[in-house]
Amino acid sequence: MSYTDSVFNRDKLVPKVETMEQVCGIKEYSFENGTADGVRAADFYNGSGLSFTVLKSRGMDIGDASYNGIPLFWRSFAGLTTPSEAFNSGLDFGRCFYGGLLMTCGVTYTGRPCVDGDEELGLHGRYSNQRAKITGSR
Repeated sequence: MSYTDSVFNRDKLVPKVETMEQVCGIKEYSFENGTADGVRAADFYNGSGLSFTVLKSRGMDIGDASYNGIPLFWRSFAGLTTPSEAFNSGLDFGRCFYGGLLMTCGVTYTGRPCVDGDEELGLHGRYSNQRAKITGSR
């Protein structure tokens, strides 16, 4: 039997901890203050010491992340902001660039601002400025 089989087996853990939420889980919430007001997020945590925040209102980017309390992310001066179409042109990306562990650029465009035909393309694309839509069920 391997280490992961003995430690991370639900049937063996539940009798010892009564509920899996003591070992791992997801907590969903919305920010209600400042520039992040209205951003929907979910904190994931597990017994290995890894925890991270998925920003559901920011293209499912990963904001804060830590391992055993040690931060794995970088935070910009802009901080967390709500998604805004107003920040999708030129260099406006910097107004809503919060950093984090993973921020998605693209998906249809990445790179410097430019004009493609009649379409103005801002720095790094629009993806992170879009709200995610959950389409599946749990």
